[in-house]
Amino acid sequence: KQIWSRFLWARRLLNSLRPEAVLFYGEDSLLLLMLRHWCNHHGAVLVKEENEHPEVRLKTARSRRFFLWANYALPDVVACMTGVLAEWMRSYRSGIRTVSFPMTVDMERFRTAIPEKPGYPYIVYCGILNDHKDGVNLLLSAFARVHAEFPEWRLVLIGGAIPGSPQDMEYYRAFAKECGTAEATVFAGQMKPEQIPGWLRGAEIAVLARPDSLQAKAGFPTKLGEYMAAGAAVIVSDVGEIGQTLRNGSDVLLVAPGDAADLEDALRRLLKDAPLRKTLRENAVETAGTKFN
Repeated sequence: KQIWSRFLWARRLLNSLRPEAVLFYGEDSLLLLMLRHWCNHHGAVLVKEENEHPEVRLKTARSRRFFLWANYALPDVVACMTGVLAEWMRSYRSGIRTVSFPMTVDMERFRTAIPEKPGYPYIVYCGILNDHKDGVNLLLSAFARVHAEFPEWRLVLIGGAIPGSPQDMEYYRAFAKECGTAEATVFAGQMKPEQIPGWLRGAEIAVLARPDSLQAKAGFPTKLGEYMAAGAAVIVSDVGEIGQTLRNGSDVLLVAPGDAADLEDALRRLLKDAPLRKTLRENAVETAGTKFN
């Protein structure tokens, strides 16, 4: 019933606009099937945006066969965020049309934000607290190893944990306590979307310690572009197409995925070197404006 009501809303909108193409974001295969019918009837092109590896999405799909058919056979074109995704599409179905559709960021959202100044310099992570996807445990471990040298710095974690997961908020609070940095770790929790740009702009350093995984290989994280747009000095794992897109030591500092020692070295390097932080922050905004705007 909910899918049908969404389609009726979409159909009213499409009937009033009569677009030449429909770009579909999402995972709702039934809604995509209904949109295919509308496009056929009105001669419109149906484009499916894809930013995750299909095998990752299939973990929650009810029917593998229907999911693949609906998402990658029904559309006229699949807009892929990375070359890895485009290559998978072509291996799945010969003759499939793909187009490059890279990660994008609303630069104005960050340019106009007022930086937060909580009274201490801070390193930031923003997103769902998760070890498998974003390596939050690696970040906490690396921060603990450098904190004694830089006691004035704080680690600000923006976002909540997955409800019902073993890695819930209490898990991360206990992890920080075990590392000896409970007082230096700020669990900011979930924020309203309009609050986040100010906190990212106020950060000197932003970290994304993604472990190596199928999801990381095929995707390109939006939060990386947001970190750069906000003007933070970014440390990020060299996984997927990140190292092919960004210049190590100029746009960002790249670290080996899953390597807490390498992450520790990168943190220490930036905490010691204010001129390098300044260079990375300036270059990050320029590169984000050129590549992800």
